[in-house]
Amino acid sequence: MKVRKPLAAAVLAAATILATAACSEEASDTASSVANDASAAVASAAGDAASQARDAVSGAVSSAKDAVIGLSTEDAQSTLRTAVDPASTTEQVEGAVDTNNPETISALQTYAETSSAAGYTPDVYTVKEVTEQGSSTATATVAVASPHAPAPVDIQLNYVRVGTNWKLTADAVDTLTSMGGQHGG
Repeated sequence: MKVRKPLAAAVLAAATILATAACSEEASDTASSVANDASAAVASAAGDAASQARDAVSGAVSSAKDAVIGLSTEDAQSTLRTAVDPASTTEQVEGAVDTNNPETISALQTYAETSSAAGYTPDVYTVKEVTEQGSSTATATVAVASPHAPAPVDIQLNYVRVGTNWKLTADAVDTLTSMGGQHGG
């Protein structure tokens, strides 16, 4: 770990200064002054090392938490916005949705086009929270800012882990496409 080198250098410098000061005629006064300076240098190096260690541990804990939780709100958001973006290619939508049924992909692409024309552009979908339902499924609470309502409406969309990727489930697509019929989509 990189924390040891600064601390070792500070201790070595302090020891060298103390040894040099002890050889002089005014060793008593100088040694005391040098000892105080060395002590401050060691304390500063130790504080810096502790801060670096704390930052490293915090980053590792955050990464480990993401690995355990699996689906972050950011990843769920990205997947959802890809699925509801009329500019997304068929391949991109297939990467965002877990289905082998081409009609599901086609229905979602039609929904994306009509809902976007009705004001439901990808940016109106905001993932607020993701809750794991085991190691391979999750439910996202999504706020949909409707141009027809004064406040966003929350919906639940399910995701499933496919290999190392998270995708919207077919029932999430059903939830989205059913919304299209409510507002002329």
